[in-house]
Amino acid sequence: MRKIVLFVKECMAEPWFHLIFLVVMIGSLWFSLLFLTVEKTALAYLHHHFATKLPPKTIRITPKPAKTLSLFGLQLKRPVGSFIDDKVLRKIQNLPGVARVYPFLSSQVPMQVQISLFGIGYQSDVVAIGVPWEFIQSEVPPPYRARFRKWKEGESIGALLPLALLDMYNQTLATPNQLPTITEDFAKGQKLRLVFGKSSLKTVGTPIVIEGELVGFSRKIGEIALILPFSVVQHYNRLFGYTNPEYSYVLIEAENHESVPSLIKAIQKLGLVVASESTLSEEIVSLKKALHLVFRWLQGLVWGLCAIAIGLAAFLAGLRRQRYYHLLRILGESRVFLFGMIGIKYGILVWGAFSLATVSFESLVRHLPFSFPGLPLEIAKKPDMVFFYVAVAIALFPSFSLLSTRPGNKL
Repeated sequence: MRKIVLFVKECMAEPWFHLIFLVVMIGSLWFSLLFLTVEKTALAYLHHHFATKLPPKTIRITPKPAKTLSLFGLQLKRPVGSFIDDKVLRKIQNLPGVARVYPFLSSQVPMQVQISLFGIGYQSDVVAIGVPWEFIQSEVPPPYRARFRKWKEGESIGALLPLALLDMYNQTLATPNQLPTITEDFAKGQKLRLVFGKSSLKTVGTPIVIEGELVGFSRKIGEIALILPFSVVQHYNRLFGYTNPEYSYVLIEAENHESVPSLIKAIQKLGLVVASESTLSEEIVSLKKALHLVFRWLQGLVWGLCAIAIGLAAFLAGLRRQRYYHLLRILGESRVFLFGMIGIKYGILVWGAFSLATVSFESLVRHLPFSFPGLPLEIAKKPDMVFFYVAVAIALFPSFSLLSTRPGNKL
């Protein structure tokens, strides 16, 4: 009970100095909240107008070119990084910072395509890739989307061609040879016959002929290859005994610009080739770091000035109480109790200042008559907690003498 009475007296003593300390503390917290608000607003502007509108470039991953060695007709183990199979794909998917992965499945089966144009039949060997639905869906016309997304065996196959192939035909083959040019609208809907298991160079098992249809042209895929649903290529690879799928390449969407450099390094450690423009991400990350550094320096300067003010207020309050504290020491009170009592008092004052500062700051800022077009204000809800601990430590600093001096020396 006696200790509680002493604590209550300690809290009620020197009220004007406590008020000064509280006002200085609230003012310091306002400055801290102001810098955090300006920083959050600037970073939010940077995020909405740069990082969001200019998302990270897609990272393209391809196997590195490598010669496959063989011994007496037996294929030896291929070098790491010279292929992308399911095992490598899982490693890529599990990398930190990966938002989405688009694997492009190679058709390991020999293929031919047969088409009739202007009454003339054409037949050609073809390279095909299976494309993930999530990547290609915007380029598939609505009438074909259900079949392209969930193809089932026995259904006709919807296929796309890269637009670059159409342009190549019109510019380098049709015009010089006075052949009719082909428009996108004319080519769409043309019937195809896809032959799986046979090409002019090789036949595997019993070839399978499937009816198909050209449903459109892709501007997102530039490879000279027939673009098929992922499930089609996966099905016929397995049907002809190719149970270990391999991918022509993989596209990665990073979570943010900060993830791009680390992702590129991690992929290169897997021995794969990375084709990605990371300059934009590096510039945005550098700009964010520069802003953080500037605000940290400015806030540190303000903290230093505020620390002097807080320390001075605490010193003046503590100086007038030193003889009282040493008298309590002579009367038998321990150093730990006195130091703890003072610490709790300033902890309550700092907590009260935190509560008052955060509530009053938000209310004050919301009523200020200023706004900037395209720059929404991001109000800081609370100051850095580091400030809390620093404030308590500074307030306690004048009382450290209680731990090192003898009471008789001050009387």
